Amino acid sequence: MMHQLTQIQTRSWIFVLSFLPVLFLLTGSVQAASLDEASSNAIAKEIQAMVKTRESKIPEFVVREATPERIDLFYNSLQLSQQPTIIRENGLIFAGRGKLLNFNKPSDVLGKMEAWFPDEFAAARAMKEPRFFGKISLFGPYQDWDAEPAAFIALWKCTPQSAWVRPAANPFMRRRGQDLLFMPGAANSSAVREYDFAHCIQQRIGFQAAFTDAEVARKQQDRKKVADKVVPVLVQKFTQLLAASRCNGTGPDDCVLVMRQWASLAPADAVLAKTMQTLEAELALDAPAVTSQASSPTQKAGKRGEDGLPQFDDVLRRAAYLRAKLQSVLAAPSAWPVNALTTTLQQMTALRIAAIPAMAHNSQLYEIGYRNEAINPWAVVAERIDRSPQLWDAVLAELQRMGKPVGDDCSLISQWLTHAGAGMSSEYALLHLADKPASSCVAPNWEWLRQDKVPAAQSEKAEKSESALELRGRFIDYLNHTESAALRELILEKLTSNGTVCFSQPAPAVWLRELCEKWISEPQTVTLKLAHSKLVLDKAQQFNKKSSVPPLADTGGAVKQAAQAQSGWLAKLLDGMSGAALSDMQILAADLENRQVKVQEAAVWRHPRHANRMLELSLNDEQATHLFFIAGPDGMKAFSVPVRFRGGQGQNNLAQVSDLDGDGNLEQWWAEAFDFCAGDASDRKRRADCSATSADMGEVSGDSLTYFVRSPKAAAVKTIVQPAVKKAAVDDAAHVAYIAEARLEPQTCNVALLADTLEDKLHINFAFSRNAENGDLIALVCKSHPLHEDRTVVALFHDLRNKKGEVREDAKGFVMAVINTNKQQLLQMYREEVELDAITRIYDGSLRLDTARYNLAPGLRALGVRMNIGHSPKCADGGIDDFLMLMIEEGKKLRPVLKNMAMAGWRLIDGPPCSYGDKLVVTDNVERDIVVLPGTTNGWHDLQVVARHTITTDNGPEGENAKPVLKTEIETILRAKNKQYLD
Repeated sequence: MMHQLTQIQTRSWIFVLSFLPVLFLLTGSVQAASLDEASSNAIAKEIQAMVKTRESKIPEFVVREATPERIDLFYNSLQLSQQPTIIRENGLIFAGRGKLLNFNKPSDVLGKMEAWFPDEFAAARAMKEPRFFGKISLFGPYQDWDAEPAAFIALWKCTPQSAWVRPAANPFMRRRGQDLLFMPGAANSSAVREYDFAHCIQQRIGFQAAFTDAEVARKQQDRKKVADKVVPVLVQKFTQLLAASRCNGTGPDDCVLVMRQWASLAPADAVLAKTMQTLEAELALDAPAVTSQASSPTQKAGKRGEDGLPQFDDVLRRAAYLRAKLQSVLAAPSAWPVNALTTTLQQMTALRIAAIPAMAHNSQLYEIGYRNEAINPWAVVAERIDRSPQLWDAVLAELQRMGKPVGDDCSLISQWLTHAGAGMSSEYALLHLADKPASSCVAPNWEWLRQDKVPAAQSEKAEKSESALELRGRFIDYLNHTESAALRELILEKLTSNGTVCFSQPAPAVWLRELCEKWISEPQTVTLKLAHSKLVLDKAQQFNKKSSVPPLADTGGAVKQAAQAQSGWLAKLLDGMSGAALSDMQILAADLENRQVKVQEAAVWRHPRHANRMLELSLNDEQATHLFFIAGPDGMKAFSVPVRFRGGQGQNNLAQVSDLDGDGNLEQWWAEAFDFCAGDASDRKRRADCSATSADMGEVSGDSLTYFVRSPKAAAVKTIVQPAVKKAAVDDAAHVAYIAEARLEPQTCNVALLADTLEDKLHINFAFSRNAENGDLIALVCKSHPLHEDRTVVALFHDLRNKKGEVREDAKGFVMAVINTNKQQLLQMYREEVELDAITRIYDGSLRLDTARYNLAPGLRALGVRMNIGHSPKCADGGIDDFLMLMIEEGKKLRPVLKNMAMAGWRLIDGPPCSYGDKLVVTDNVERDIVVLPGTTNGWHDLQVVARHTITTDNGPEGENAKPVLKTEIETILRAKNKQYLD
């Protein structure tokens, strides 16, 4: 039946009421001062009949018994308590034209409702979460009601239920499990706007469902008429109450609750402003914060389930007052003192300080910006700041008055920055960009700053975008003039979305394009050949890394001696550098000593032709700190590495260092694993030598690693140190080249890619996806092709099997190939068997590729492979090893043009082959180099073999080893015949 009533009333009561004045005239008036039982039952019966009337018949319903005068008597009769709730609820619909619903103050509404619905009040107050939802449901007010009855129902519906449930208490008190108590009875959701008194008066009282646009418009107008009728009455009642009772009331008469509702309805009312100024002294807004005596570590963490405390409830009451005051100050500034806005904001800061202990006691209950948003004064800031320059300036001044933010405790300024909006948080952050240490509480709204101009038709958004454009210009001006690369890096990273927009399609906006052209030449993630600068990170450009750990000095536990040992070790990292760098290192060592911090490991990146070095120090402290420095002729300077390069805790590693554009500013290359294969499917994303195809790259500029900027050649700083020119008996260019490569370059292979490319073609089990112990590979090496970056040179030894599938012990297979792993193509190959004997052994370290500049003829460069397969038996008097084979590419084949040249060996000059340290032993150890000579034979350059002898003497005449004798000689010259070399 209630459902039926609600449905009828929602859509049709307006028609009933429009007929009531006419129909009431038909019945006449009742002069009796009281009702007998029969009359009460007759009225109840008519109310029940109205409830049951079909919607289409409502206009025909004739009121005979429930006239306004008789309804007044009905609700004052003894028989009322015997009527069911639905009768008592719906009977008040007929009271809109009488005196029954007249009142002087909010508590009068409470008194009448308690008298009419005693059981319902008792049931609501006894609930675990006290409220009237489902207990009392009143209808109206309606358009033709008198103003005061309409105000009565409006006040009942729109006042927070807490005032009706706990009339003797602070209506703003919070207790666990009572989250909805502050919600008005007419609210249709838990949205914050539903808690606003004016919103309830204007949108919720007398609400009727509408099903067409015309109905929506008409019923909205009806609600407005009702609200226009109600507001003056409520303002009058509020004015009279506060003038008479001041702040002595509780529950619905609580002065703060009344002022909150008044300010919501009529914030520009000068009488409200005067009243608030008169009563403010009674609210003790300057009372100090009260800390709970029951606080504990769990309570400070906001443990759910703790109940509230009266002193903390008063904090919420103060918040409600300041919300009302700020509304009044902004809407009626002339009714307040000149400094009222500044004072109010300062009071809000004091409130925030007072709220901190309350939130520590129970953040669920007392967080002003969460469950208590309806009384949050900062919400008024959010509503008005974009339309009030005075408020903007005052909020910014208040934030500055609070002083520089420190650390990660954002409790004092969080409400200001959250509610003041993107513009305020951004401007405040700009003022504090250079603060040291920086606070995590301060951050611009970068998304807002990146927005472009909004069309003027969208006036509010256009106004905001103009503000964003102006403030963004100030950020760009800051980065263009700051000396701090770290701050420039921060602004660039955020405005350009980590540099990605600089290289996106379609082209970025003009302001972004200008920013990118000046500061960002490459995105963060790059390939080893830079797409826009066309520079290449090849082996020649890479700095060499040398890692070391501090010595384990025997200091006997003395701290000073340990620090001195560390200082000495740190100084050795800069061997050969100027006094300025060493002096800076001494300062660093002294600082570490004062802080009693030990260095766990150091890495030095250096290049033989560069004046600068890069240092990375790993500290043995709680934060596992990594320090980075550039050491050069001018000293040693620290710089920071933004998180975007490091990829978070333990994700990326510093893989390479370079100076591709030669401007003296070193680049860092960060990758999870730059030249390491994991042995799983992820290896297929790498190159054949296991090097990464991409990395996160940045350039050190000042105090930070930031985006790479290619310096114009004219402006490049000349820090490349050219090697000293020396005269030699022979042209040693090739000699220097291949020796450097042989000593410095790893020759790792990506087995996953090689298996995809070669396994089926060679019929060799690479054991990548199988049990490695059952694979055929013995030794495997790879190097990038010296002339073609998309190609890889591969050499391998593998097992051979007989017809039974058994591994042969008398020979092994050798393969050298050139492949394109991207296309899984085998381009050229050479294959042979290598016989095993007493002086030939093959193991996993038996191969090394030699890609020195073996330029045999114009346009013809040979590829070399060295086989370390020589073995000297026990008591041998000599041996050879390091067999060099040179190959040239011919069509789909690799053809050897020089085979099995021993590039290393030894022979016994004097002494027995088997010596046990008691006889004289003289040994000649020889290493050979090949020099490409200018002269040619049959169109190919002659190759000069240079032998470098080291003659050692053990157990000489004095019983000690003699100093080695060094000797270099030209051993032979190889000349080409039939496109190969013979000695």
